[in-house]
Formats: sequence, structure tokens, C-alpha cells
Amino acid sequence: MAEKRLRSLGERLSKDPETHEKYKAGIQDLLDKGYAEIVPEDKAHAGMEFYLSHFNVKSQAKPSKFKIVFHASKMFGSTPLNKKVLQGPNLTKL
Repeated sequence: MAEKRLRSLGERLSKDPETHEKYKAGIQDLLDKGYAEIVPEDKAHAGMEFYLSHFNVKSQAKPSKFKIVFHASKMFGSTPLNKKVLQGPNLTKL
């Protein structure tokens, strides 16, 4: 019988303590590096914020690899957020 699909990241993490710890460490790393910030309580619902959903992915080839992915293809109004992201230089050498 197929396992019921968990609907939220919180539910998935509550079922897997090891992944939960890695996820917390990954988020803390983003905070420490200044890539993310904690929204102060008094600003949390001011109407000017947008929360980008995120989830984790694991490599099938390397199960120890773990990364947090942000879902910027989500629509905001009629525009996907990826269309508003500034593109940096192409660092791939062909």
C-alpha cells in the first residue's frame, strides 16, 4: 500500500529527525551568511512582504548531499518570480 503523501514541509520534517536537523542547519547557514533574514514580529504582516516557499532535495547518487531549494517559479499575480530575479554573469565555461 502506498504511503500517504505528506502535504507540508513541516509534516515531512517531523517524520524525519535527521533531515530536520540538516534543514535547520541549512537555514541557519543562510541566516549566518546574510542570504536570509528573520522578519521581526512587528513587520511580519505589514502587507509588503512575500514569502518564498522552499523545500529540500537529496541526491539519489549521493544520499549525504542535501540542499534547500527555493520555489521561485511560483506566480505572484500573473508573473513568475523568476522573471523578476536579477541575473548574474554566466560563470559556466563552455
